[in-house]
Amino acid sequence: MASAFQSCLALLQLQVYRETLELQPNVDEKGIDDEADFQQAEDLSKGAILKATLDEGSGEVPATNDLVFLHLRIGKGNSYLTSTRPEDGGQGHPQPFILGKSKNLLKGLELAVRGMRRGERAVLDIQPGYAYQHRTWVLDIPPGLRKGDTIHAEVELVEVVPGRTVRAVLAAEDTFKVTEQAGRDFETPRAPYKVKLHLRASTPSSDDRPLGASQTYFTMQSGTPLEATLDSGQLPPGLDAALHSMVRGERSIVTCPHEAASGGTLVPDPDASGSGRAEFAIELLDFTQVRDLTGSGELVKTIMQQGEGVFPVDCPVEDSLIQAHWRVRRQGAGEAWVFDTRSAGDAQRPIEFDTGMATVPDAVDMAVRLMLEGEVALVTSSWRYAYQGRADAPQGVTEGDTLEFEVELVHFERDQIREDTTTAGRLTVASKWKDQGNMLFRRELLKLAKAKYLKASKVVERIVDYADDQTYKQSQTLQVSCYLNLALCATKQREAAEAIHYCNKALEVDPACAKALFRRAAALALVGEYASAREDLQAAVGIDASLEPDAKRETARLASQEKAQAAKQRKGFGRFFK
Repeated sequence: MASAFQSCLALLQLQVYRETLELQPNVDEKGIDDEADFQQAEDLSKGAILKATLDEGSGEVPATNDLVFLHLRIGKGNSYLTSTRPEDGGQGHPQPFILGKSKNLLKGLELAVRGMRRGERAVLDIQPGYAYQHRTWVLDIPPGLRKGDTIHAEVELVEVVPGRTVRAVLAAEDTFKVTEQAGRDFETPRAPYKVKLHLRASTPSSDDRPLGASQTYFTMQSGTPLEATLDSGQLPPGLDAALHSMVRGERSIVTCPHEAASGGTLVPDPDASGSGRAEFAIELLDFTQVRDLTGSGELVKTIMQQGEGVFPVDCPVEDSLIQAHWRVRRQGAGEAWVFDTRSAGDAQRPIEFDTGMATVPDAVDMAVRLMLEGEVALVTSSWRYAYQGRADAPQGVTEGDTLEFEVELVHFERDQIREDTTTAGRLTVASKWKDQGNMLFRRELLKLAKAKYLKASKVVERIVDYADDQTYKQSQTLQVSCYLNLALCATKQREAAEAIHYCNKALEVDPACAKALFRRAAALALVGEYASAREDLQAAVGIDASLEPDAKRETARLASQEKAQAAKQRKGFGRFFK
């Protein structure tokens, strides 16, 4: 083989290959010369890659991101060491690469292929700097070759697939998906979604064209579709990864090495003695949305009946007024439901509640936020997200149980903030959220209360158009009230820095707010800033004399707290110096 190679090179006088006919400097938008491109152009002009064409091709040359299938012979000196050709002991099927992305394609081969056409066959002489010494080569060097070797290669461009239809779906960049028919949606499934698909798995023979494997070893293309859960080990990794990038109704072909086509419990492994690659012809029929709402597996939502609308645009993600039905059972209890909203009162009338108010179990509150109207979902919940800390657990369940909620979202109404953008409308909504926060605060649900106060404050902050002075004063009063309540919640949670932050924001709006000074003093005391705390108390009394009795009590409490802290520090130092 080496003598034939050398004869062709001599006969064709080793024409110098250039990626483009005009070697012009490539200047970016900032006007800075790209030194790498200049160096590449200079190297090519000096013969870094020598090319001799054996067979002419036809069609357009491939571009970056195109998927190319290549027959390759690679070696050095007088022999080839690796080959895809069956007559050389290769597997007989061309190898796929994505131009500009595949890490397992030598830079010299990539540059040469960019100037070839479908069906063209050529021999190459690649200097080390564009072979295994090139900075883009990060993989192991094949046996028998060294980093500093000049590489001799024969390459045939068998097929080109436009990059717009191609996607690498595994990190190894050796598994490719080619879309044959676009889908009808934009949502793609992800773990642990359940998918339904038609599938044909096959291996190519040496006579097959790329993406035309003829030796089928598994098929479910008609009748009952294949059903599987993503990332569960039921599907081989190449097929699993491809499905993650597909949409409903899409038809694609996936080509991957044997190891990426093996290991699934529902799909048999391909014959390892074949070409080394396998193909999956896939039609994604549908998938069921399964969401781990907490990331810990403690709250998992599975759609049982699709709703109306577009996810998540038409979901009550933000706090909303919800109308829903739900029922509860212990996991694995069959039809033994222990609670059903339809069994109490008017069976046809759904339960109405505001999300974010802790009036229903967290499992229901969190699930409906990601549901469409008319959707029915099965929500599997740990006790933590079901009834922990609640007094409304139904009879028949006990602490620690894993529960299943079947939830139907009948209807929801967003707060009018989305529809009513007037100043009056915004103030009405903000006042409602503040009042809800007060209700949650009285129940000591501080995290939820803070969320309501924060939402209300942000609405008021965005108001810039005031009809009159009265409206302006109303908004300022509401804003200060929200900041003070946020500070109080933070102080109770012993989050001193956060409490001080919101007191400062209240003082920015109203510098004469005595209550803000009073609450900042309490927060400063949490971090031992007693002198500053006393200053705030004195300033508060200077603004509002009626606070003097409260300030005296707080000053005395601070003195006692400061004394106790000093004694504790002395005791600690005493142990240190023993």
